[in-house]
Amino acid sequence: MTPAVGIDARKARDFGIGTYTRGLIGALAGLPEAAGFRFALFARPGDEPLFASLPGNFSIVAESAPGYSARELVGFGSRIRGARLDLFHALHYVLPAAIGTRAVVTVHDRIHLDFPGDGAPPLRYPYARIMLARALARSRAVITASEAVRRELAELSPAHAGKLESIPHGVAPAFRPDVAGEDLARVRRQHGLPPSYALYLGGAKPHKNLPRILEAFRNARAGDLSLVLAGPLPPASAAERGEPRVRRIGFVDEADLPALYRGAAFLLYPTLAEGFGLPLLEAMACGVPAIVSDIPVFREIAGDAARLVDPQSPASIALAVEELAADPRLRAELAQRGLVRARSFSWTAAAARTLAVYRRVLEAR
Repeated sequence: MTPAVGIDARKARDFGIGTYTRGLIGALAGLPEAAGFRFALFARPGDEPLFASLPGNFSIVAESAPGYSARELVGFGSRIRGARLDLFHALHYVLPAAIGTRAVVTVHDRIHLDFPGDGAPPLRYPYARIMLARALARSRAVITASEAVRRELAELSPAHAGKLESIPHGVAPAFRPDVAGEDLARVRRQHGLPPSYALYLGGAKPHKNLPRILEAFRNARAGDLSLVLAGPLPPASAAERGEPRVRRIGFVDEADLPALYRGAAFLLYPTLAEGFGLPLLEAMACGVPAIVSDIPVFREIAGDAARLVDPQSPASIALAVEELAADPRLRAELAQRGLVRARSFSWTAAAARTLAVYRRVLEAR
């Protein structure tokens, strides 16, 4: 009998989890061995076009239960149970109740627990603690995107360490160094990009470390280099408004990201914590050097292909900005190492290893 696997694809349009959702599902569809499975994707109404090109063994089930809600726990759980699945894969840490089948859960990070002051509703954090503990206890396997997060979860819950497996993310083929010249020119014109810029791509939650990044850039002696801030950002501070070298461009369409990376002198991404850090991998795949935090996850992803700094120290960040701004040889060396490093990450490999987890769970007694 063909095993039926359900996948929670409700976050397909989100930023980090959305990239994971689309990359994993697209790569699963391309694996010949996945033809022996039937997949049911629980997606938000209106997201069907994201999955329009999938083969016939993939079906879409409309599911509108919002995240962090009673409907997600109870109503969605009932929908899963009614689908008569052999396995359900939750692509974030919330596992609905009473799903009636085996479960695999992907836990991307524990940032909700470590950085509670990001303006989210007060109950979000006790809810996160409960849901994470519940996912670890009730799932048959837990996937993390990095060995760093796997170790964190093993320390948090030693009793469940044996079910943890790190499967790194991949990077889409669009992220490459040979971005077309017309795309570079269009994106530069569309966003009013300065001639020479460092790129920050991310939000404004506390772990993104934006105040220290801005302080470091203000203090760095970096010639005519500007700092471009892209992503969902908070209102600019008075200090930022008084800094002519900082330019905000806000949200950027995914199709424009390769040109945005490729046009940058380097990526500036010294965040305090990450589960994986897709901007680092995407920048490396585009042949763009990066300044990132000297934390376990970035040491794991970048190896020696990035300039590592103390994210708590604006002086450390500023020094790295000055070094890369002044040294084209160093930028070229890091870019070349990054290109080599990025080739070891693919969504096909991630999908194959995820499918192996499904098989192992299905075959276990």
